[in-house]
Amino acid sequence: MKKYLSSLMLLAMGALLFTACGDDDNDGPGPVPHYESMADGVFVINEGSYFSKIDGSLDFLNYKSGTVSHNVFSTANGRSLGGTPNSGVVCGQNIYIVASDENRVEIVNTSTFKAETPVSVQSPREACTDGESVYVSSWTGQVTRIDASTHEVARTSEVIGSHLEGIAVSGGYVYVCNSADASKAYTDPNYYLTTVVKLDAKTLAKVSEISVTLNPTQILASGRDLYVLSSGNYGAVKACVQKIEPDNSDKVTEIAEATMMAIGNGKIYLVNAPYGSPATYQVYDLKEKDTNTFIAGTEIFSPYAINVDPTTGEVFITSLSKDPDTGYASYTTDGRLYRYKADGTSVADYTIGVNPGTLVFNVHQQLGK
Repeated sequence: MKKYLSSLMLLAMGALLFTACGDDDNDGPGPVPHYESMADGVFVINEGSYFSKIDGSLDFLNYKSGTVSHNVFSTANGRSLGGTPNSGVVCGQNIYIVASDENRVEIVNTSTFKAETPVSVQSPREACTDGESVYVSSWTGQVTRIDASTHEVARTSEVIGSHLEGIAVSGGYVYVCNSADASKAYTDPNYYLTTVVKLDAKTLAKVSEISVTLNPTQILASGRDLYVLSSGNYGAVKACVQKIEPDNSDKVTEIAEATMMAIGNGKIYLVNAPYGSPATYQVYDLKEKDTNTFIAGTEIFSPYAINVDPTTGEVFITSLSKDPDTGYASYTTDGRLYRYKADGTSVADYTIGVNPGTLVFNVHQQLGK
């Protein structure tokens, strides 16, 4: 069963602009250079298919050329990305890709697509970054911190949960979704859990637990607040998005029903596609606290992932393709990537790999005007 973007972290980087004033003779220092965050494309991490023995792959959409380069990891490295790459995040000049079936985190140069020696992490699931470290959740019930300067494991937490999924870092704390109890059967009514675990970002010591709706799978930070997507039990308990307010004793408030989410432009872009029902695509304004239709989305057969470019505001949604024999979504053939402006205007669509589950933007700093 597909997890809905569990752990995907959104990058929104910026630089401060300082000005220096000299005397009439222009003595003293000149202005400090101003840098802006720019993205030159988006990585698509394709999960492949465990049951059909299709390895995962990495595609890259180049904004300038408007074309997708397929299988860039295997082409550059002469080997497969491996089974079920679940998540990824850009930190510095590298994209860190969580390869769940391979028990490792790949470190890949964003320009050359060349991989360094991977970092071993048992049963890794999702990743996030604060710009200095990359934090990885795991089905061992632990969180691992990778030093982005040395590319080595700096610390691993104690067991603080079971099936850990989505992860975010904000305000000196790491927040991780504790979605399910591995000691129980999937059919057990107590299989799904209801906690987000809060850790100290440096020591990875457990600080507290925050109660949320059943089966939390994704968490994103925006400003001082965090937003959690709980997937429910795929039945009576519906999937929903909740807001956590660290400045208000970690108060939790439900704001919308959704099975996928992404944050950008001061908004949460929501996809609600419960099994057996048509998908809806809405946008929730974080300031105004109102919800409106984003797109009709009739061109999207089966939504699979969503993310927002933090530098342009464009929204990207992946989809599974239709199986011509069964009429249902195909988990063994190439998917599609749909690109929209922030107002929902369609820009383009592209062919991508099998089960395109994660979108990661190649954000870097560029000298501003």
